[in-house]
Amino acid sequence: MSKDIQELTVELEFENGEKFELHFEEEELTLYKKTDAGDEEINNDGKVFPTDFMDKLSISSDMDAEKISEKVVAALGDDSFIEADIEVVFTDGSEVEFKIEAEEDDEEDEAEEDDEEDDEEDE
Repeated sequence: MSKDIQELTVELEFENGEKFELHFEEEELTLYKKTDAGDEEINNDGKVFPTDFMDKLSISSDMDAEKISEKVVAALGDDSFIEADIEVVFTDGSEVEFKIEAEEDDEEDEAEEDDEEDDEEDE
């Protein structure tokens, strides 16, 4: 785990509508399931966030948001979420906030098919 992290919040939203939040502050890690009725604290059984997520996460304040997002996704070990909101406060006082949105594979596939059809018409 990076010693540079003072506070970290990672919110994940999945295609089925489920939302989870991981909150790390002062060496304490808490996981919440976000529902219409409010946030429910749950145990981390490794299904949403790997149990060793914080151990795998190696980020520092000198990294840009893109590099931090790559490290967060790598530490998650799974990019099946449709959206992730990340907020990091480092011990030097700097803060980074960003959002990661899943790529739309279906739209890309359709665009590739259209390109192939265009190529065939050109022949």
